[in-house]
Amino acid sequence: IVVFDRKSFCRYGCLIGRISGLYALIAPIEVRSRAKSVCASCKTKDCFKGNAKGYGCPTYEYLGKMEKNTYCIMCMECIRSCEKENVAINIRPFGVDLLKVHQAQEDEAALLLVMLAMTSFHGLTMTPLWFAWTGWLEEWFGVGYMAAFTIGMIASLIVVPLFYFLVMVVTWIVLEKTISFMELILKTAYVFLPIALFYHLAHNVMHFAMEGEKIVSVVSDPFNWGWNLFGTALRPVGPLMSIYTVWYLQVFFIIIGHVWSLYIGHRVAIHLYESKKSLKAEFPMVVAVIVYSLISLYLVAQPMEMRSSM
Repeated sequence: IVVFDRKSFCRYGCLIGRISGLYALIAPIEVRSRAKSVCASCKTKDCFKGNAKGYGCPTYEYLGKMEKNTYCIMCMECIRSCEKENVAINIRPFGVDLLKVHQAQEDEAALLLVMLAMTSFHGLTMTPLWFAWTGWLEEWFGVGYMAAFTIGMIASLIVVPLFYFLVMVVTWIVLEKTISFMELILKTAYVFLPIALFYHLAHNVMHFAMEGEKIVSVVSDPFNWGWNLFGTALRPVGPLMSIYTVWYLQVFFIIIGHVWSLYIGHRVAIHLYESKKSLKAEFPMVVAVIVYSLISLYLVAQPMEMRSSM
């Protein structure tokens, strides 16, 4: 409150808020102005500044110029404050914001690559391979598990963006350097958002299936104070679905993310490159999408070391 006015921390400082904002680019719902012309003629800008009926936008979004979901937290204050009733909640195609490459931003692209690395890292840390690696690091460097974990995390956060950078170098060469390298890196990064989202979903299917039923016992003893409000505190906990069902769901999610990223990549390539070069330029990106998808499949196929007790 002292440093950040309204909810500017959600816009500029909160990592969870920024990740949610990136995922919101895929959402099928948006809050937008009904007519830009009405916003242009508005003198009070109540949606932005607020009035007696509602607060100004907490993340400083102005409906007259807003075209993406990234910073909208759907608090609906703009609906209350707009005197001209020029605010609409629209249903739209999934992922339409990913095609707006003209609005690509450096910070979003960088965070997207970090998020892609972190989602894979999150799953990797629950596999036997991770414990083998950290054990090797502990022995090789003579450090404890925390230091080995930190080294592995930093390495993971470097490898994924580095791989993306190398793929973009190859793409740039294929394009005969006819486009700015920074523009290529910036606008192509959004292609990998569906992979990150659907791997995240695939990974958490396992947690939901294995641990979801714990909610039945937790509601009886929410503070772990020995309560049994509904007589379910001591109820045995089991999986919600079979391991085979979980696997099929995980593969299903990863395939959706894979195909969606290929589609977005194709559309972005057509937008960025000449038609005769788009197919050649897509090839390195297609290879990268396949590699990420195979890594995702490998991770969900590994036996997971659950972090919370059953």
